[in-house]
Amino acid sequence: MRVLFLITLIIIVNSLNAQDSKNLKSDSLQLTELINDATDQIEEIEERYEADIEPILIKLEEINKVLKVATGQFKSDSARDSYIIGLSQKIQQTDQLQITKKEYEIKSLKIRYRKGVEIIKLLYEKIVDLDHHFTSLNAQQSLLSLSNPHSYPDFSKNLTS
Repeated sequence: MRVLFLITLIIIVNSLNAQDSKNLKSDSLQLTELINDATDQIEEIEERYEADIEPILIKLEEINKVLKVATGQFKSDSARDSYIIGLSQKIQQTDQLQITKKEYEIKSLKIRYRKGVEIIKLLYEKIVDLDHHFTSLNAQQSLLSLSNPHSYPDFSKNLTS
């Protein structure tokens, strides 16, 4: 009965070791998928950022051209008022540009943080799997030494006599 238990236990441990080698391939694929997904999401955010920022930059250029022409030409109150309106628009567009930049930074940091946590989780799971693997190897070695008759002193005495 004891021998049957030991043989069954050894077969189970060996099957677990075979499963560990399959998990190694799937873990590396998962890691690659995580990194590719993060890269794709960051590139998508960069494209949206560039699309959002382009009209703001165009408006800023137009406002700067108008302000450059109007500088020093305050012959009437309407010219001065239009200059002040242009400065106000420039401030608004600059603020909008800064807000858009901050939103982009926050979105990209959020993605990097989430993907970093997912990678850490995957690595932690792999470390736990390796810990279980080495524990099972240690148990298997102990079982093999128990089933080896040469490890018992009485058996060794009978061989030498």
